[in-house]
Amino acid sequence: MEEKIIREPRNKIVQVQTRTITSRSAGTTTATSGVYKVTAYCACMSCCGKTNGITASGTRATANRTVAAPRTFAFGTQMVINGQTYTVEDRGGAITGNRIDVYMDSHSEALAWGVRYLNVEVLN
Repeated sequence: MEEKIIREPRNKIVQVQTRTITSRSAGTTTATSGVYKVTAYCACMSCCGKTNGITASGTRATANRTVAAPRTFAFGTQMVINGQTYTVEDRGGAITGNRIDVYMDSHSEALAWGVRYLNVEVLN
């Protein structure tokens, strides 16, 4: 019998869950506070495929204010991430499930942010 390590194991989060509240009368689902995969983006072709900085809600993306969130969050929803209050103003094709994208002023800032798993508190 022989043991061969093909690739060293990596410690990583495999699944993150949040609590979902369903309103039976309205038939809607609302996302709630919990741990989310938080990434960053800027208004460049590489991040968004456009450079005008206009969000899906029609506002201009602004650092320290704008986040892209799944459709389970209505535009205007406020959330606290790392002590900073952000507003959902954007969407993105890859922004689904427990993922949020924070807007940054530059591509280098977005890259420096990387991927973080953070507690997100939904205020409204």
